[in-house]
Amino acid sequence: MKLKLACVQMRARSAEHRGEALQSALRMIDAAVDGGARMALMPETFYPSYYLGGIDPAWSWRGAFSALSEKAAERRIYLAAGIVLEDGGSLRNAAVLWGPDGKERLRTYKSNLWHFDERYVEPGLSFDVAETPWGPVGMMICADGRIPEIARILALKGARLILDPTNLVASGRDSSRLSSPQLEYMLCARAAENGLWIAVANKVGLEAESVLNCGGSCVVDPYGEKVASLGSAGEDILFVDVDLDAAPHTLPARAPEKYGAIAKKKENTRAFQSLSESLPPLAEDEIFLGVAQFSYKGTADYLKRAARMLTRSADQGASLVCLPGTPSCSGDEIAAALSPSLAGEKCMAACA
Repeated sequence: MKLKLACVQMRARSAEHRGEALQSALRMIDAAVDGGARMALMPETFYPSYYLGGIDPAWSWRGAFSALSEKAAERRIYLAAGIVLEDGGSLRNAAVLWGPDGKERLRTYKSNLWHFDERYVEPGLSFDVAETPWGPVGMMICADGRIPEIARILALKGARLILDPTNLVASGRDSSRLSSPQLEYMLCARAAENGLWIAVANKVGLEAESVLNCGGSCVVDPYGEKVASLGSAGEDILFVDVDLDAAPHTLPARAPEKYGAIAKKKENTRAFQSLSESLPPLAEDEIFLGVAQFSYKGTADYLKRAARMLTRSADQGASLVCLPGTPSCSGDEIAAALSPSLAGEKCMAACA
């Protein structure tokens, strides 16, 4: 029996626009169901946002969580979505699957945190599988797809489809053809390695003036081939008929007794010890560089935007931020105006 799956590609929004993001998601879920989908996949952390710096401390995930559950029940659809929620006193980057009765069927937390997200959320440790009318389904989140063992664990637990909500950042010289190594080859490899389907729902556009998403939502078959994909230009819904019975029911030959070393903590491996012995300690002045690009109208607007960029870049881990030059004021004037933005931050600024 084939599953009509909808991968919903949403525009990236900053945390202050989380209400707009939720309403857009609910509308797009309706559109997916109206298009015949029986299961819909939303992007990673579409609510409240990927970058959580500066978010209103009073925000709550519970209203959005309930709205998604109610939408799944209202439209009688299996719904998977990426959302930040609280568990055990810690924020988590979560993917949740609701059934057509609105009840939670599966939940996973992102384990391979990427860069500044580890400032806000705790990693997950479990990878589970849920039964659906079409076959067993697992979930992983974005950078988890870079780790071969995560997809393999889900395959060993019987998954024939992995739902992968993502917030893939972009690279590429042409804004209409942005992409990511995960979309280009990593997820294709994960699918082929394990003989299962992988569905990706990504965001598109710029979040918080700093996180550029590449779109490219897609479905990869069990042989590592993309059967359908979207571009990087805007919001859209990708509909794909997925036959989970077409996935091979056996994994390639395995000999886990021969590669138990991969389960060791890195500190206990010879490779790590050798690197520790041969490499000098990281210098205290190691630099993580941020490059700011923005337009402005006059000196006051420049200083306002530059201050905002400095504060955000420092929060995202930059120790040096390169600002665009401005002919309207001197370097000393810029330094005097921006110094308060750097107070208490381990960050420097430079401009042409």
